Amino acid sequence: MITTRNTLILFVTALVLIALFFWRKANAARNLTFALNVPFGFKVRNAALYFTLPIRVLNGSPDSLRISGLNLKAYFKNNELGTVYALQAQDIAALSESIFNADVFIPLVNLTYAIPDINLKETSIPVRFVGNVRAFGISFPVDYTQTLKLPKL
Repeated sequence: MITTRNTLILFVTALVLIALFFWRKANAARNLTFALNVPFGFKVRNAALYFTLPIRVLNGSPDSLRISGLNLKAYFKNNELGTVYALQAQDIAALSESIFNADVFIPLVNLTYAIPDINLKETSIPVRFVGNVRAFGISFPVDYTQTLKLPKL
């Protein structure tokens, strides 16, 4: 016979298991490491630069993870350059690496603000990415800086 007490115990147990599941996935999402690969597919249209940016994601967690989206703003010296976004879902196995392509949108006017800040003697520039990654219906904040090498002119 199911009593109110048994029902309460089952309900609390179910809540604990659900919380544990999401805690493990949230912990896995926090253990992701990102690196940028060489961009490709450059196009200029509608006064903006578009290209594809392969992002290498390392899952250092023993749990697999499904990234359902990425939305970041890119900054150079506190000036917004553009937006990096990925709408396709990507599965990342436990303790493995995966590469997915993100779309980049940079208005040309933003480049005109950034170019004067680049010293011609610099061989690289720091670009800061701020935004969020979505996994399992939860958004996780990203604040990541990568130094990008400049081509020799």
